[in-house]
Amino acid sequence: MKKCLLIIQQAANAPKILIFIIFPLFVAFSARATGEKFVLWESFEEILTPGLPTGWTVVNQNMDDKQWETIKYGGLPLRHQCARYNGNPLLPASDWMFSPSVSLDAGTDYTLSFLCKVSGASVQKLRIFIGNSPDPSAMTTQLYDDNNITNTTLQEITISFSVPASGIFYFGFYCYSDPNQKQFFLDDISVSCVSSELNLKFVLTKKLLDPSTIPAYSATEAILGYTIIENVSSGSLVVNTSFNVGSLESEYELSYIVIAPGGDTLQNIISAEPEPFSSSRTFEQVDPGKAKGRYEDIQKSFIFTQTGTYSIRVVYLSSRKSSSYNAWLGKLISDPVTFIIQ
Repeated sequence: MKKCLLIIQQAANAPKILIFIIFPLFVAFSARATGEKFVLWESFEEILTPGLPTGWTVVNQNMDDKQWETIKYGGLPLRHQCARYNGNPLLPASDWMFSPSVSLDAGTDYTLSFLCKVSGASVQKLRIFIGNSPDPSAMTTQLYDDNNITNTTLQEITISFSVPASGIFYFGFYCYSDPNQKQFFLDDISVSCVSSELNLKFVLTKKLLDPSTIPAYSATEAILGYTIIENVSSGSLVVNTSFNVGSLESEYELSYIVIAPGGDTLQNIISAEPEPFSSSRTFEQVDPGKAKGRYEDIQKSFIFTQTGTYSIRVVYLSSRKSSSYNAWLGKLISDPVTFIIQ
């Protein structure tokens, strides 16, 4: 993973913030279970394009006929919609897109993450700011600046930051590209912090029957496992239990990461049809010390062609809001579990 540490120059009356920019690469998950809670998540899916989601606003600072909007294509393979700026052939960009208000706490480490790409031979320029109002004049703290964005496939940018005082904040995405630079796409914008409220576990049924050994299977045998979402906090939480198994992470999927004996990541052989958008029936309250879960046959999703020891982890991504907007939103990754194909 390539990282760089930047100290961003800000206005004289604004505090300095140390920013880690993690350039987009394929990243192996850490060896332990992790959890992150979303304080902001936007995939631009459940809206009618070219409109913006509730709370998102734009400012067309150069007053031309181009501004940030949403579009039906350009996003992830199973979730196509995203935000787009389409360049002016004659004028440089000077266009803002502002997030809804987000409540942030001093002393908490946050991560801003987003996907981006360009079309054709474009060279796009993007700055990201944080401020107390969705207005260019209020964007006093710069978090990110890249004047040479040229990747034509979606790549993830991750920025770590903190705020000097608790309060309500807005994020400003400012495109300042040169004239005639075609399309610039943003997707899956999130702000998260570390969370230990929920724990995700994956247990193979053979391991339950004989905990002293690594479970062994034939290449065609059913590999049954049980995924458990446990509430380890002191209060009740509302979780979204509407998930299925698919080849890509989505807002309503449970996905597996399987590492073969040679170190390669196996590709899922099925792409499950998405379930309907969440309704009130898919959200359940989980009290402290209680858990929800489901069984799954891993053999239905992967082809095991090698003998040897495999490692599997489960990823749970929940970003659907409940009807009362009190659902837990975030991403959980389980500890790795090993098994043998004989």
